[in-house]
Amino acid sequence: MSILLTHSVSKYWYALFNDFFISVANRAYKGHTWTNDKRHSWKQWKYGHSSLAVDGKENTNLPNCAILDNYYTDKPVWMVDIGKKSTVNGVMILTWQGAGQDKITSYTDHVHNLETLSAYVSDKPKLDAVALTNSTKCGSITRLNTALFNPRLHFDCPEPVKGKFVYVKATGVANQWKKHFTVVLCEVMVY
Repeated sequence: MSILLTHSVSKYWYALFNDFFISVANRAYKGHTWTNDKRHSWKQWKYGHSSLAVDGKENTNLPNCAILDNYYTDKPVWMVDIGKKSTVNGVMILTWQGAGQDKITSYTDHVHNLETLSAYVSDKPKLDAVALTNSTKCGSITRLNTALFNPRLHFDCPEPVKGKFVYVKATGVANQWKKHFTVVLCEVMVY
């Protein structure tokens, strides 16, 4: 079964399936979020807060997106609680493409050292990058052929996975002198 996800409106996606539009619920909408970088989980932290990735807004300007970087942690992880244990078929991520940024730093400077984004499904909350290796991987997207830098990233699970928590893990390029990277998640949708 192949579904082409076209666009979303708050908690629903509209998908093209066998030439018919269907409505697909976004299980991540308004879910509780967490990152392993404590500054992005602080309630008083407004810029880049992890919850901005599940607010239902498709606005990809930088102030409207969650920021995941390796400034304070080597292997950043973002998580959303989808409410109850249920079947996950895939994850769609809208990424920031440079809109609303400062004039000094280019978009490519932010993502230059990013190697891979991976999506996982688990029954356990608040796992770090090492603990995620025991969870079910839904999929990975790499910088190969610049796939990682597209405005929409689609992680289609090879088979449906049951879980309550969906994770996005970012991995940097191993052999770079400058290792800092930033992943900007404007909207994460789980179906």
